Amino acid sequence: MMRSNTVLQKLPFFGLAYHRRIFEELVDPRLEMNRSFYADQRITIKTESIAVRPKLLGRALTVVRFNPNLLFLFLSENVDVVATAKGGSIALPSRSVVCLG
Repeated sequence: MMRSNTVLQKLPFFGLAYHRRIFEELVDPRLEMNRSFYADQRITIKTESIAVRPKLLGRALTVVRFNPNLLFLFLSENVDVVATAKGGSIALPSRSVVCLG
């Protein structure tokens, strides 16, 4: 297989304007879609009682666990649920995804 892939193609980059166009055409629409994607679920989690929110957040995180942007949106909007102090320790919701760097 390496024998057939020995020629490298050059990709033309035309400065900052080209990078800006790539961002505006490819990246920005994706981020906007993610902001509106699962908006109803994110609002529901924020408006529920504190007793139910950890379970709802845990279920939502299992659904979006492979999308880092949505994972960040759910976690950043529900910091009070993720870092609820109980007895001096931090209690995480059940079935949640925790990424340690």
